[in-house]
Amino acid sequence: MNKNIISIIVAMAILIPALIASYITFTNIRDEIRLNLFGKISTADVTSHRMRPVTADKIVYELTYNFTIDGNEFSMSKNSEDQNWASLPKKQWENAKETGKVDILYLPSMPSINHPVFSDSSFFYETGVTLIVLLVIAIGCGFSINHQLKIINAKHQKNKDQQSL
Repeated sequence: MNKNIISIIVAMAILIPALIASYITFTNIRDEIRLNLFGKISTADVTSHRMRPVTADKIVYELTYNFTIDGNEFSMSKNSEDQNWASLPKKQWENAKETGKVDILYLPSMPSINHPVFSDSSFFYETGVTLIVLLVIAIGCGFSINHQLKIINAKHQKNKDQQSL
C-alpha cells in the first residue's frame, strides 16, 4: 500500500502545479481574447530595450514602455513570464528601438491589460500549445490518482472481506 500512496503523492505533486499553470495560462488567453475583441491601439514610448540570450541559438528581443490614456500614464502589463519586459520579433524590436515608439494594444476598460501589437501571431500558438500540454499532464495525473485510489480501495475491501471470514 505504501507504493500506491507514494504514487498518489507524486501524481499530486505534478497535478497541482499543472493546474495552477493551466489557470494562469487560461487567464492570459482570456485577456488576449478580450484585447482582440475590445482592445484599442495606441502608441507607447519605449523606456528601455535589451537583447537577452536564452540559448546559444536564440536571442529574445525585449523592451519596456509607457503610454498615456486620458491623461493617465500606464506601463506594460505585469503578467508576462519576465515581469518587467515585453518580447517582440527582432524586426519589430529594431524598429521600436530606432523610433522610440511601439504600437500597443490595450483594454479601454482596464488599460493595465496591454501588450505590444505583435507583427506575428506566435502568442496564440505558444499559449495554446502550453495550455494543451498542461491540461494533458493534469488529466494524466488525475487518471493516475484515480487508478491508485481504486487499487487502495480494492486492497482495503479485500482485507475487510478476509477479516469477516
